[in-house]
Amino acid sequence: RPREVAAEAALELAALTGMVLDRAAEAEVWARQAEVMIALAGDPGHLQEARRLNILGNLRWSLGELQAAQAFHERALALREAALGAGHPEVAISLHNLATLRWSQQDHDAAAALHARALRIREETLGPATLWDTGEDRARALALARQAADDYGELADDESTARARRWLATRQ
Repeated sequence: RPREVAAEAALELAALTGMVLDRAAEAEVWARQAEVMIALAGDPGHLQEARRLNILGNLRWSLGELQAAQAFHERALALREAALGAGHPEVAISLHNLATLRWSQQDHDAAAALHARALRIREETLGPATLWDTGEDRARALALARQAADDYGELADDESTARARRWLATRQ
């Protein structure tokens, strides 16, 4: 159990130092430490490794290394799908990360398909009322959703556009 705790701590420190504190070199050290602890502790479902890969993907993305980021996010997605099944909420998180990355690479078709799949999983597992339905971020989220629908609605296929508009209509 101590090795599992050490692996979790190293993962948290990798995420914190890399994404919050913007100290990439330090985050890399913690990610390597996590890799060692994960190997020593065992990770039968490979979920800790998927999390580590996700953190590394986000770190590479923040450094502008988009191809490396994509490879990390794709590997994390594959591990989560294998361990949890294609319809699990953690798979939706990986899909969202990969979709957002693909959007930044100007691959809008792939991004839209990945986002649609992530949304479908979230709605099927958590219900449609899971994102920004309460709290002070609701008004901002709705404004952003309206702006996105206006700006990017023509890029999506009819089904995903209709889903987004239905979602928005139920929350206004």
